[in-house]
Amino acid sequence: MVKFKKIFLALVTVALGATSSGAMAIADVPIEVGGTIYNFNYVTGSYTALSSTYFNTTYMPWWGDKASAIDFATAIGVDLGYPNNSGSLGPSFAHNLIGSVVRGKAYSDVGLYTNDANVDTSNSYAIIMPASAAVPEIDGALIPQVGLLLAGLFIILGRRKENTEPMLAV
Repeated sequence: MVKFKKIFLALVTVALGATSSGAMAIADVPIEVGGTIYNFNYVTGSYTALSSTYFNTTYMPWWGDKASAIDFATAIGVDLGYPNNSGSLGPSFAHNLIGSVVRGKAYSDVGLYTNDANVDTSNSYAIIMPASAAVPEIDGALIPQVGLLLAGLFIILGRRKENTEPMLAV
């Protein structure tokens, strides 16, 4: 009975760990702009929440350059798995901040659009890094997965009871 209980708890724990989801919606997609390969992805949230991390030329090489934002938005096309189905806008290639409005360009099934958002409005923002410099980012969503997987291992392996009597008799 104890073995069945341990195995059941281990399976449930491992299943929960395996199904916990991360923050990013898609894997990085390689695109080429100006002869350089970049890994394209996007983050979702407000400018206020994301600005200290993502709104810079490391993650947005087009930041401060509207023409460059258009080049990057055009390069992604429309079939990369980000939210642009049925004519809806893809992620915004934010290129500047005017007052409390984030200005950007977004690609959809039917063309390139201006996509302005208030700094506190949740929006999807494009991010990229040069492929040669891309490093996987470990975010807070990974912590529950690792914890659940480790808990499953502890349940499976558990502390084994040892009989120390024979060792003492020697």
